Amino acid sequence: MILVSYGVGTANADAHITAQAGDPNSIDDDLNRILIINNNDNKLNIEQSLTDQLKHHSIQEDSLSDSSNRNQSKLDLYYSTKKTNSSSNRIIIIHELKPCLNISQLNSTNFLWSKYLSYIGERSVSDEFFDHYSASIESGFEINMQLEYCYDIQHDLYWLTQIQLVSHSLILLHYVGLPDDDTSNDFWAYIYGQRCHPIGWCKENSKLMLPPPIVTKRAIQQTTTTTTTLHNNHTILNGNEKQLNMIKGDTTNINQTPPTYLFDKEIGLNPSEQLKKGMLLELQDINRPWTLWFVRIINNRGGRLHLRYITNITEDEEEEEDSSLDIHIFYLDRRVHFIGWQSNNSSIFFYDIPICLKLITIDKEKLIDICLNQSKKQFLPLNLFKAQEEIIKHRFNEGMKLEIFESNKQNIHIGRIGHIHNDYYFDIIIDNDDDNNTNELSFIGYSTHPHILPAHWAAEHKLALMNGKSIRQTEDYWNLYTEKNGIENLAPERCFNLITLNAAGNNRVEPGMKMEMIYTLNNKDYVFSVTLIHVADHLMWLRIDDTSLFNDDKLFYHVLPINSLDVFPVGWA
Repeated sequence: MILVSYGVGTANADAHITAQAGDPNSIDDDLNRILIINNNDNKLNIEQSLTDQLKHHSIQEDSLSDSSNRNQSKLDLYYSTKKTNSSSNRIIIIHELKPCLNISQLNSTNFLWSKYLSYIGERSVSDEFFDHYSASIESGFEINMQLEYCYDIQHDLYWLTQIQLVSHSLILLHYVGLPDDDTSNDFWAYIYGQRCHPIGWCKENSKLMLPPPIVTKRAIQQTTTTTTTLHNNHTILNGNEKQLNMIKGDTTNINQTPPTYLFDKEIGLNPSEQLKKGMLLELQDINRPWTLWFVRIINNRGGRLHLRYITNITEDEEEEEDSSLDIHIFYLDRRVHFIGWQSNNSSIFFYDIPICLKLITIDKEKLIDICLNQSKKQFLPLNLFKAQEEIIKHRFNEGMKLEIFESNKQNIHIGRIGHIHNDYYFDIIIDNDDDNNTNELSFIGYSTHPHILPAHWAAEHKLALMNGKSIRQTEDYWNLYTEKNGIENLAPERCFNLITLNAAGNNRVEPGMKMEMIYTLNNKDYVFSVTLIHVADHLMWLRIDDTSLFNDDKLFYHVLPINSLDVFPVGWA
């Protein structure tokens, strides 16, 4: 289940917050920081984590970026900020992103992001920034692909066409044989209208391929022109020759044609449609990712899958209420695979019951056989997971020192590489400075893990570096460390595979831009409007626009990699 929290302003009692003037934690100062964290003139305190600085660091109002108007907070909608004239006390109305009940233009049934963004004078992150979203709606029909089209139903006549545009189940077609710049006879066709077929279908079904009159007429005109050219120049144009050959039935040089399964309405056109309720998949265990187990799709919303582990030979688990062991995950997550992926990678990966199911009695071998047999009845395109991040080998050695971003406290800690499990996975340990190394926090890492950072990363980005006891370290910690221990223990930068933003193009993002973020709470997916407030290399800091569901202010801020599968363009929900 996905619950949406847009948070467009309401003047209910719970939206009133009292703040003392001059308080560095005042609501004005907090919200006005959204657009200015990247200001080079704004010196951040190395002794505080970034999230803390967002709440406590003093910011001048005139340092707001040029995209902002200083009249109100960027999270306000269009009510006036209500303040008393008293210098000691102010009443501030926070307009959070919940649908307005008292404004007809923006109520819960017709909320429009475009209207909301125009009211607050802000922009959203471009759709092109979200590669996983683009992949989830990418149709198997592509521009310049060719197919056979029945242009005359009465006489059952077909001819080659080329795709010019794709709009889900509608495609704009151009007759092959007509000049590319002649669009006067282009037409829209419905993919599932029984008139579109992949190339080769006519031959297999003994259908007649005959050019329509407009193509024949144009071919005769071109033949006359070509004959004259041949006599005068002793040459023939390649384009005309190609078109004439097509009239004769020669299709040896045709472009790629859509796969046959895309013409089946039951399968769907894109991954968001092709992953269906009840299908089986393989899922890597989060604690032991070299093991996999079977999951069933309980629901699929836009590629966001609700999965449930298979624990018995019946399908009763599909009908159960949401289980606390259910998984909510995007289909392109590196842990999700089609049935049979393990057998193709059996040197490292194997089937095993997940740790979370150890208390449940499961006939392991019998379930494996049943799931493998059941999967033969379902169809998934081979390229369904083509946009999934590849699991690559790491270069780390046990004991290497590095920095670790700890997501719960949102701080960067001193850490090291622990046990090496195999060529792909290893333990990441946050140092606690104890001689016996007890009670150390650790988790499983991999080569492209966004939370493992090279030494000096925190200092270079003006962020605090903590030890395992949450004690801040000095900015020159690593310099002092290498003076004492040498640089041999530091993980070299070649070991890290951190992505960065491309500053050019449509994937550029700036502080203040809006997007939607999924957050799983009590085993339910919530979609929040969030504001981008800071980007540091591959990490981005997001602030929840509607904080009413959170009692812990640490949940107001979320740090995610820029290629996170939990963020989407506005309007996705």
